[in-house]
Amino acid sequence: MVRKARIEDAQAIHALLNHYAGEGIMLSASLAEVYEYIRSFYVYELDGAVVGTVRLQ
Repeated sequence: MVRKARIEDAQAIHALLNHYAGEGIMLSASLAEVYEYIRSFYVYELDGAVVGTVRLQ
């Protein structure tokens, strides 16, 4: 299910961004940046876990 990100998703979003940034697929972001821009993130949730994310500006 795709939904707007919530504050409690910040850690999972941060982990996803940094994992894929390490592979050169996404840009990295600090945890502080994720919290700052949390309202512009959407997440894909599967079985209660955040498994994907996107940030729209």
